[in-house]
Formats: sequence, C-alpha cells, structure tokens
Amino acid sequence: VFKSHTFKSMRSMKEHLDKVAEMILQEKPQLVFLSEVVGECGPCPINQVEYLAQKAGFPYWAFGENYSWGLPFYRMRSGNGILSAFPIDSVNVVQLSGAKPFYNPTNNRRLLSASINVNRGALSIVSIHNDSYSQPNNLTQTLEVLDLFKKTAILAGDFNATIESRSMKELKKSGRFIAAWDSPATFPARKPKEA
Repeated sequence: VFKSHTFKSMRSMKEHLDKVAEMILQEKPQLVFLSEVVGECGPCPINQVEYLAQKAGFPYWAFGENYSWGLPFYRMRSGNGILSAFPIDSVNVVQLSGAKPFYNPTNNRRLLSASINVNRGALSIVSIHNDSYSQPNNLTQTLEVLDLFKKTAILAGDFNATIESRSMKELKKSGRFIAAWDSPATFPARKPKEA
C-alpha cells in the first residue's frame, strides 16, 4: 500500500514554507487553517505548523494528526493545523468515518477542533480535511461535523467537494455558516477550474 516517496531537503522545505509564511503575512489574518501539513517527518524533521507560526508571527498554534506511518524514529505524521492570534484552549482531534487500517493511512480523515476566546466569549474553530476518494463518505463526514458543532463555529479546510455537491448543500442548508458560496475556483491550485 505504501508508495515510494522522495523527500525535500531541509533547505528546500524551509524555502517553500518561507514563501507560505510571506503570503500569510501579506494577508494579515488572525486565524489560519491548514490541511495536509506535516508535524513530524524523519527525513526532513520540520514541524511545519510550528515553523509557519513562528515565521508568520502567530503566538498560538495547534496540530492534529490525520495519519502516521513509519517507525517512531523515521516516520511521517501529517494532519490539520491552526495558527491563531488568540490563545487556544480545548484542543481535540476527532476521527471521521471511513478510516482504514493503520497500514493504509492514505485516506484517514480527522478534524482538529479548538476553542478561542474572542470578545470574552468562547468560539469553536475547526480545521477539516474531508474524504477525497468517496463522495458518499464525504457526505457522511460532513453530516458528522454538522452533528458535532451545533453552535457557532468557524469551519475551514479542504472540503473535497464542489459547491454543487450534497455535502456543500448540507452545510449551506444548515444555516450555520456564512460563506462565499459563489466563491472563485480554487481547484486545481494551478489554473483553478472548480470551486
């Protein structure tokens, strides 16, 4: 099940992350949600979330593992991340439907949730990366998210669903989210054709 991977050099990875940090600094956000970030990688040992937090000037960050493969001293841990200008409390990682056995981690999906204090009130923030292989499972995961967060929350990440998909329609129908439902295309990253 494992594919052969080549890893970037430490220098190359830092150059790439520095460009991402520069882009974040230009936008001046107070919260950044990350998908498919690496928390640990034996061949290139950079915690990407921590690195970006430091480079982009965020005092608080959280990482939640989606999958881990390899040996403890030579493994890769990837998942979701949050960078925050506000103190982060109550960090939680929730397994979503469709998990495969540990030896096939490629489509394991979890969400990373936390709480921040804004204007003297707690607000849930959620970074997700939904199923990209099965739209029925993507919908199941979306319904799980809606069931978990019944109050106001900021939900961001990689939904792996088009605006016309049932998953996105369920999010919109819930009335709990203000979103750019008619946003510009974002996929693929180069020459985007789909929202």
